Amino acid sequence: MTAAATPDAGASAAAAVLASASASGVRRLWFTSGSELTSFQEAGARARHAGEPTPEIVTCPHEHVALTAAMGDTMVSGRPAMTAAHADLGLLHHGGAIHNAMWGDHPVLIMSGYPPTRAESRTSPVFWKQQRWDQGSIVRQYVKWDYKLSALDDPGLIVARGLQVALAPRRGPVYLAVPEEVGRHPVPATGRVPSAQALGIPVLGPGDAGVVSEVARRLTTARRPVIVTDRVGEDPRAVALLAELADSLGVEVRATRYRMNLPDDSPWRSTAPLDQFDVVVVLDHPVPWMPALEQPSDDAWIGWVGPDPIESRVPLHELRADARTVADPAAFLAAVLGEVGATGTGAADHVRQRRQRPPVDGAARPATGASRPPAYPPPR
Repeated sequence: MTAAATPDAGASAAAAVLASASASGVRRLWFTSGSELTSFQEAGARARHAGEPTPEIVTCPHEHVALTAAMGDTMVSGRPAMTAAHADLGLLHHGGAIHNAMWGDHPVLIMSGYPPTRAESRTSPVFWKQQRWDQGSIVRQYVKWDYKLSALDDPGLIVARGLQVALAPRRGPVYLAVPEEVGRHPVPATGRVPSAQALGIPVLGPGDAGVVSEVARRLTTARRPVIVTDRVGEDPRAVALLAELADSLGVEVRATRYRMNLPDDSPWRSTAPLDQFDVVVVLDHPVPWMPALEQPSDDAWIGWVGPDPIESRVPLHELRADARTVADPAAFLAAVLGEVGATGTGAADHVRQRRQRPPVDGAARPATGASRPPAYPPPR
């Protein structure tokens, strides 16, 4: 994305917020209005009248609907999205969608207003009732970053920073509180409004080279390996690479329905219990098994790969692994395929044997005394 032109001198902070959001890739602002947010509607109308790029303002009947639609927006477009809600009550109305935004890795800038505090603007009793000591604390456990905009801030820079954090791996929601007076506050023309991309979005690579080599070796020489994944489907490239790796090496895949992680017609889709496998590679899955219900065998080798392979969002995460590496799933899969191709291990006897008998229609191979694994619903 390129930086947007600074709004004309005398334009509002709301105009700068929208200009920076647009420059950072936001195409829609899912909007549930309040009296303190009308500056955004005015700024959007002025930008459209002037032919300037600005997010489309989509009016929503309820904040939960707005945030849910914004999440769908990010999934379809691959771009960040934005919401606006009325003060503290509107923010609370997002409800469980805030949880979904965090666990869905959705880069959404959640914005809500804050009541005016100037004496001449406090013309309704609700302006006292809407004040909270720390409005950001409502969502702080579920967002990667939160900020309360002030009249002394560069609003475009603040939005660019927020969206930079939202788009950095692992992606996720961020929060911005905008007081009524600040949204209307005039901002000087100071050049160009920065975008998240101008600040720089970090990109993950394939992970530690030693772990890549070890995984390639283990997948090749294992008696029965499996890849367990929940969200490689966030990147369509990773879906194709996972299917290619499974077919090349005869590796079974246990994939949830959280994303379309593996084509439904893949012969390598498996539902076999984890204790049937001697190598388990967890690929971007927050909860690949629940020890009370099932777990890998004690002597299985376990590798864990993804943007956050220790699941740092979870206070207690006790699932073991022999190797972990921070990696982009698509880049990791490509690197493993490259390693296999470079060493010629794809022709190993174990691979030939496995490829001759993939799971039939995704069913588990028969195993004496083996029980089917528990159902894994997608995280809410």
